[in-house]
Amino acid sequence: MTKSDLADRVREVRTEQGLTQQEVADRLGKTIQAVSKAENYTPKDGMTGFRITILEELTGEEVRGPLYEMD
Repeated sequence: MTKSDLADRVREVRTEQGLTQQEVADRLGKTIQAVSKAENYTPKDGMTGFRITILEELTGEEVRGPLYEMD
């Protein structure tokens, strides 16, 4: 899984669960802007750890690698 795939997966899981970006942000104590950035991959954006956090929170499962290097 590439870093871009990870960002796509965050959006996919959120929408499958019928959650808005605001609902995810509130659940994690973050801003909607942070969730939006996590769903829209940009090289070296430093969001890999947060993407993993979102996926673990929404799926209830540990994200295990090796997937990619942390930004």
